Amino acid sequence: MGKPYRMKYAASHGGGCVIYLPEDPRKHQCEACKRKVGQGIKSTALHHTSYKYKGDTVKKNPKLALDNTIEVCFTHHKIADALRVLTDFNPNHILMTYKVISGEAKTKLDTVIQLLFNNSETFNNKQEHIFSKDKCD
Repeated sequence: MGKPYRMKYAASHGGGCVIYLPEDPRKHQCEACKRKVGQGIKSTALHHTSYKYKGDTVKKNPKLALDNTIEVCFTHHKIADALRVLTDFNPNHILMTYKVISGEAKTKLDTVIQLLFNNSETFNNKQEHIFSKDKCD
């Protein structure tokens, strides 16, 4: 068994913690681009796509910290952070903001949206997403 692996768990709405897993759970390969450490990337990090548990719950059972977690390189971690923030909002509020963006940013967003639409099982199956959070002030 390897040495204990220190991991931060932010938890939603505060109450995060630091936990220790028995060993490093990473495979040192980005799940998004498939590059391995030493082959185009320096390191990988575990990214929580969502925080399902409260910090106290994770302290009692540290392996829960791996739920809703992906392993990604630095570039894809930044993107995953942005996507997690984006999915915290009501889609109608995202649309309101999108409508007032212009120029190069709008063009890039349009490209991303088209790529997502063309590669989404959700759109291909005509299913709907349900967002329950609404953080518009």
